[in-house]
Amino acid sequence: MSLPRLVLACALAGASAVNHTLKYLPFSWDTLPRYTFCVNSSGPLNDEALAYVAKQPIFLNNPVLTRPPGSIDRSEVRMPVQAAALRALNPDQRQWFYYAIDLVRVHNFENDHWMEAHPECQLRDVNGDAVPRMVWDFGSECGAERWLNTSRALVTAGLLDGIFIDGFQGCNPFEGDMGCVRVCTSKAGCDDETMRRWNAGLVAALWRLKREILGENGTLICNYTPGPFTCDPSKPISECPCDGTNDERGGGNFDHVSSIAEIERTQGDYAMLTHVPHANDDHTLLKSMAQFLIAASDYQYHGSGFGYECGADGWLARSDAVERAYAAPLGAPRGDANETAGCAPEKGCCARNATCDPSCHAPGEYCVRDRAFATGTKVFVNYTAGGGCVLWSDGTNTSYLDDRGVDGCVEAGAWFA
Repeated sequence: MSLPRLVLACALAGASAVNHTLKYLPFSWDTLPRYTFCVNSSGPLNDEALAYVAKQPIFLNNPVLTRPPGSIDRSEVRMPVQAAALRALNPDQRQWFYYAIDLVRVHNFENDHWMEAHPECQLRDVNGDAVPRMVWDFGSECGAERWLNTSRALVTAGLLDGIFIDGFQGCNPFEGDMGCVRVCTSKAGCDDETMRRWNAGLVAALWRLKREILGENGTLICNYTPGPFTCDPSKPISECPCDGTNDERGGGNFDHVSSIAEIERTQGDYAMLTHVPHANDDHTLLKSMAQFLIAASDYQYHGSGFGYECGADGWLARSDAVERAYAAPLGAPRGDANETAGCAPEKGCCARNATCDPSCHAPGEYCVRDRAFATGTKVFVNYTAGGGCVLWSDGTNTSYLDDRGVDGCVEAGAWFA
């Protein structure tokens, strides 16, 4: 069988996922469930950073952000050394790493560097030229195998146990055989058959990554913009090689977090990393905590960005308020959030005509959700006015103002009275 036909056969085989459970992952409701990612571009994490990062259940090893043009970081060597140092402090910590389906970002791995000199393994347009924003050609054997080689080096040889796949911005290869046309950035365009092979090849490569390299206790997290990624939303999670997703820009968005909670309720375990954009600002990060907790379920973890350097605007420079919130006692949820009538969905026409449909909210109706946790911690979010609060059971508060300037914990105190 030729490579394109073999790739298509593998992609369309429809076999179920390796994992039916994520019980191998460290997860606890004792405190706010958390993951950590940051990078020290100048070299390995120092002792201070290692001591801090090792306390977290999951660490996402990021490639360096800066390097001289044309050089290579050889992160497949550096990351396992860093992971070993962290595991020496916390043997249970999961060690994941960042990788992408394109070569737009800084090249940090040996196989990325190799690809620059091999246009025959890059996606090419109708004229046979490599597309300007370089992309692996998953429709070719060399493109797919070289892409998998980095994960082989880091997981099989380097003993890392999870991969965060990036590059799906507006691109879903699981939704039809032309789901990722946007990766062809050439003005000349790419022919349809090339893109069909590319999409099918990417799907097949992701399944191989999960089955052959990560295996039963390795974790594949698939990032997507703008919301959580579940492969083809019309199909069950068992037909998706991803064990979980990243919420790239949600920052605790109720619909995003609750959609993953619903999958866990009805289909089985599915992880999510809630990424908080611009959370190098402490106020933004603290605000997202209440919104995350209103709907979070097992195997959902909270973290921040766009502060990636550990010692600068990443995790080692957080305020006392952030550290207190991450350490405060939580406990498992006592149930789903309570919500007022104003939280019910309404039709789009209601924004123009409040009487167009019975679903339209009555004048003055508001949306408030609250949720209780086992230690006595309570969470309150006023989605209409914009304020919120976490009343931690140790007596500390995490609060943010609403649009009227009212403190969220003052409003929460009256709400729970």
